[in-house]
Amino acid sequence: RVDRKKSSKFYVPRKVYKAARYPAYCAGAGYVLSKELVECVAEKLPNFMPVMPMEDVATGLLVHKCKNTLPAEYFSHIIHDYGEIRQPLLTRVVYHPVERAELHSLGQGW
Repeated sequence: RVDRKKSSKFYVPRKVYKAARYPAYCAGAGYVLSKELVECVAEKLPNFMPVMPMEDVATGLLVHKCKNTLPAEYFSHIIHDYGEIRQPLLTRVVYHPVERAELHSLGQGW
């Protein structure tokens, strides 16, 4: 559901996003996307709407824009019982093992 409370850090005005609900999106520390889906999302990005306060939702909206151009199997997903995985996750840190020099080189040209 779109948060319309102005005091919320997730507030989104109607002029930015008119619908009452977002399409399905993945929430979490990362995503696994096919090469074709990444290419489609990258193609749609230049014409994307204003910045969303949650990158998970923004990514979901971009993926949703690709539904008309990609087969249905690109949008399959596995639903886990959050209660079963929540406790172990509270004791873990998610990180991406990238060296500082490599990270710096990735940012060149942005």
